[in-house]
Amino acid sequence: MRNDVFAVLLLGGASCLPGQAHTAPTQASVLAGWAPYVEARLWEAYDGIPIQQFESDWAVGFAPRAGRNVMFQRNRIEAGVEKGPWRLAFEFRQEAALRTTGETMQLVHRYKQRIKLATPTTFDVDAAAEGWSAKGLRASRWFELPAPGARAPRLNLALALYGTPRVRDNTLSGQVAGGPADEYTFRVAQTDVNSRYRYPFMSEKFGGSGASVSAALEWPLSDDTRLKLKLDDLWSRMTWRNVPRTQQSVDSAVAHYDEQGYINYRPLLSGQNSQVSKTAAIRRSGAAALESRFGAWGAALQIERYAGTTIPTVTGSHQFGWGKLSASVETRFRTLGLAVERGDFHVALQADRLKLSEAKSIGLNLGYRYQF
Repeated sequence: MRNDVFAVLLLGGASCLPGQAHTAPTQASVLAGWAPYVEARLWEAYDGIPIQQFESDWAVGFAPRAGRNVMFQRNRIEAGVEKGPWRLAFEFRQEAALRTTGETMQLVHRYKQRIKLATPTTFDVDAAAEGWSAKGLRASRWFELPAPGARAPRLNLALALYGTPRVRDNTLSGQVAGGPADEYTFRVAQTDVNSRYRYPFMSEKFGGSGASVSAALEWPLSDDTRLKLKLDDLWSRMTWRNVPRTQQSVDSAVAHYDEQGYINYRPLLSGQNSQVSKTAAIRRSGAAALESRFGAWGAALQIERYAGTTIPTVTGSHQFGWGKLSASVETRFRTLGLAVERGDFHVALQADRLKLSEAKSIGLNLGYRYQF
């Protein structure tokens, strides 16, 4: 935009020269070519438990997978301007991934529901959660790549700079044993790095910064078919300074003898609070999509990869006079989606339940662009 302002000033100065007619630039001429836009992409998907039940008692819809279970949250909001191949925006991102086992989820479910064990049982506890959020500036540009013929691919490169990001990294491992008498024995260790936590003794102020580079490719294979590739956070580096970290272990099988010689058991809790610096890369994610048109009809197949999980989606669409209507099926979390596009406005919804209070996966994609 700075170049446009300089151009207007130069033109204005030239028009004041002797013998030149004076024409004041209009607001429309200054803003010509610029297009403000806003996009919001919100998505949550849980294995084994409805989203709204996670902080509750797990009484509704509990059905974990036999092995690996995951819970994802990915939110991104952009607001900015674009002109030609350029985009400049303010961006907010929030991502979280929790990996655990069906056995661990069964233990939590029994505890929340106060279900007694019929026989002595030992549970292996294994869970790891990673989450972060950040906001900052994002700039991107499209480049035309050389290729024979008229169907040249386009490459998009994006750079994001973040300030004061938040982080949460929580791991839990060990064993829990119980029996019919409703007595449990714990041997569990936990490490929790949480930038939102505060210790009374904290003297160093929390801080951080980060940067990320992403890429996307659009390649028209024919007049009616195109290939899309996207790789988020191809390169990234996030740094958090003076982050509170809690390390603790619980052992309830600690025995000692009392004055009468009887064995007593007392839980033992030990740990340490500290502040650490942490540097890490953002978890990469990618997607590949093949789109085709058949007159007014369209079809697409997309494969997305995130946190070790493959998410396939099949989409069908139809172009009407007023806009385009699309329907999609996502097979990993078993969601159905519906999307509407009209001009520079688009909205898409997806869920695995009509009753959202029981949904394990919910997504919203919303965007609008205004051309001056």
